[in-house]
Formats: sequence, C-alpha cells, structure tokens
Amino acid sequence: MESGVSVLRIDERAYLDAARLAELSAEHGVVEAENLMTRAVGELALILAAMVRHYVSGDLRAFARELRRLRFMAGQVGMPSLAAATEGVSISLERGDSTALAATWARCLRLGESSLQAEWEAQDLSG
Repeated sequence: MESGVSVLRIDERAYLDAARLAELSAEHGVVEAENLMTRAVGELALILAAMVRHYVSGDLRAFARELRRLRFMAGQVGMPSLAAATEGVSISLERGDSTALAATWARCLRLGESSLQAEWEAQDLSG
C-alpha cells in the first residue's frame, strides 16, 4: 500500500486596486494620498496585531469588532483581496464554525500581511 502526503500550495496574492489609489490621489493630491496610505498601513498592522491577540485569547467579540474595522479600512484604501477575505471570516464567526474560522482567519492574516507588504513596496520607501 502506497501512501503519500499532499502538499497544498497557497498561491493567492494580495494586490492594490490601482483605480482606488488613483481616486485617492485625485481626491487628496499625491502627497496627502501617500501620507494617508502610510497611516492606513500602520493602522492595518495594528488592527491585525489586535486580531491575533483577540483570537488567541478567545475574545471573539473583540475579534469581530476589529474584523469590521479591517474590512472597512481595506476597502477604503484599495486592498480588495483583503476586504474580500474578511467576508469568509465573518461568515465563519456567525456560524460558530471554529474549523472554518481557523482556516478563513489564516487566509485573512496571510492576505493582510501580503497587502501590507505590497503597499510598502508600492511606496518604494527605500529612498
């Protein structure tokens, strides 16, 4: 009898919505839009960190509150893949499905980290 281990390769990439970023630049000017995105990236990182703490401690009410903030901010600053990932987490929470919550939260966190990285790279903060 032959047994094998399957390896799942996760190849979902976060991306920034160029149209939304252009809207922000047109609305606020390029410099202010860049400042807004820098602040948003910092805030998103804080939200994700808080969500990790709430998830680990089992405080799902606080976790859900931060999830709503994450969804709103991701939508506002042009991170559609992250905003979409929050939907699965929300559904899992509503259903009380801890297995689905673990999976959807892992995906959301992975996309959150990827979205933040994509934004830093887009800003070319290296100088």
